[in-house]
Amino acid sequence: MLSSRQMRVRIAAIVAILAVFAVSWFYRPDASGGVNLCPLRFLLGVPCLACGLTRSFCSLAHCEFGAAVRHHLFGPLVFAGMTLAIPYLAWEVAVRKRLTFLNCVLFSTRVAYVLGFGLMFYHAGRLYVFFGCGGFPENDSIVGVIVSWVVARLA
Repeated sequence: MLSSRQMRVRIAAIVAILAVFAVSWFYRPDASGGVNLCPLRFLLGVPCLACGLTRSFCSLAHCEFGAAVRHHLFGPLVFAGMTLAIPYLAWEVAVRKRLTFLNCVLFSTRVAYVLGFGLMFYHAGRLYVFFGCGGFPENDSIVGVIVSWVVARLA
């Protein structure tokens, strides 16, 4: 039997997922000039592991699968997982019990390791391409602006 706290957590998770889907539908980063939301990219100019997930989710919300994969390879996988989580969590709330037959797969450490290492290898490849194409854009980060300013003053 689920406690009242566990019920609240599941309901909050459903609301949060639906909010992410709503924001993905209404927010169009391509139309808004691609505002940089990543703190690491904003400060250092280097993409983080999740860079591109917002654009990927927005593309998926508008049924643009090719664009979603271009923005982040794991975007469709995370989007699908969140989509499947809604009925899963709703069922647990409805019956007030934990669904044990899916927990062994959903919360498996093996699955977590496979996904984690896959994400790390994917990000390493993205960084290789990023630095191979020039890396640290001058005006794309605070550090880039500071370095540019210092170099201009020393020259």
